[in-house]
Order: sequence, then C-alpha cells, then structure tokens
Amino acid sequence: MAGWLRTMCAPVRTSGAERRAQKSRVIQTDQQAKLISTLIHLILLENFCKGGLVDNFTFKDTPIGWFAYSDEVCPTGTSGAGKPKASTRCSNKTGSLGLDRPLQLLQCDQTLSNIQLNLTNVADLETLASSTQILTSRPGELTADNITTAAHIVNTLLLSPNATESVRVAAVATVSQLLNASTPDTEENNATLGLTRTLDQLSVNLSTNLNNSQSQVVQPNLVVQSAQVPASDNQGVQFTSLTGQWSGPSRP
Repeated sequence: MAGWLRTMCAPVRTSGAERRAQKSRVIQTDQQAKLISTLIHLILLENFCKGGLVDNFTFKDTPIGWFAYSDEVCPTGTSGAGKPKASTRCSNKTGSLGLDRPLQLLQCDQTLSNIQLNLTNVADLETLASSTQILTSRPGELTADNITTAAHIVNTLLLSPNATESVRVAAVATVSQLLNASTPDTEENNATLGLTRTLDQLSVNLSTNLNNSQSQVVQPNLVVQSAQVPASDNQGVQFTSLTGQWSGPSRP
C-alpha cells in the first residue's frame, strides 16, 4: 500500500520541450483573451457617444439612440429645481457618432401644467416635447399628479398631426421614463391607460405616412416599431412585454 501511495503521489516529470510548449500555449491563450477584450471594447465604443463638455454643459457617455442629460441642474427656488438644464441625443445623423446639436434647453420656471396648457401652440411643439422629457427625466421624483399630466401631454403630442420625428422621439422617451416611476398601480393605470392605444396608433401612422417599409424608435424601456405588410397578410398589432431588471449597456 505504501509503495502504491508513493507512486500515485509522485510528481509528474515533464521534459524541457513539453514545458516550453505549455508556456507557449499559455502565452497564446493570454494574447487571444487580450485581443477579444480589445475587439469588444472597440465594438462598444462604436455604439456610444463620448461624454464631455458640449456648449458649456457636461454630459456622460451615452448609448446610440438614447438621450443624455446635463450634469448642470436648475437652481433651488425655481419650479424645475434639481432638473437637468439641457438634454441631447446620441446619434449618427451627420455620418459619425456624436451628441446632437443644438441642445434642448429647459426653462427652469417651466412646469408640466404650463406645458399642458400650451399644447395648442403648434410652433412650440418641439420645445414643449423636450421640456416634458427633461421634467420627467428623474422618475423617482415624480408625483402621481406629475405622471398623470405627463401622460396627457404625451398622448396629445403623439396624436398631433403636426408632430415631427423629433417630437415623437421625445414623447416616446418620456413614456420610457414614466415606466420607471414608482406609483400605486391604480394611479399608474389611470394615468397611462390611453398610452397603449396611442402607441398603437403611432405605429400605424408611421407605417402609413413614411416612405420606409419599417420605422423604429428605441428607448431604454420601450421600442415602437412599425412595418408595412402585404395586404394579403393578416393585419394586427403585436405587443411584447419584458419584465425584470436590466442594468443597461456598460462599457469595459
């Protein structure tokens, strides 16, 4: 038995050539891992706008298609105290990835109630849409009344025949933010009951009015996509709901 144990526990001897081969394989594996890490990093870089100072406002790195809000906020004593002063969107409209200009600015004395009263002013729809979006950019601070008012504003904006693409995108971004608001179920249901029908109608309008066969608006909690289908196919609307927590895209 003792001899068997000594045999089983004896160290495995390898030749110099085998040791060099093992070391070479380790180096190759390490190099491959570094290459993969570099490629992933480059892929992520291509899908993010680099943050920094834009027109005297500071923004963080932002995924393409998403909105960024300034670190600078409205001062204490204003209606929008603590809300970002500016917003922009990461896009490749100019052919290269970057934060959109001009920035959308919030008047710090603006309120959701004031916006709701001015929705008949067609010339200001874009400003009203972006202001609503900024005012709801911190969902955890929204009251039930804020959510109700914002939902009514979004419904009006999305159904407006004068809504431009930027107005629709800002409105969809607002809906995405409202989905993060914490309110009792009854209040939330009452405030957002019409939004499902409105988004349904929006997708129909997009597929009918746009020349493209497919249109898509993507935001963190919500995607609105429309597509034209042959008349011979069955017509209908499909909704997909995903539940659970997601930390969002991250950078290496």
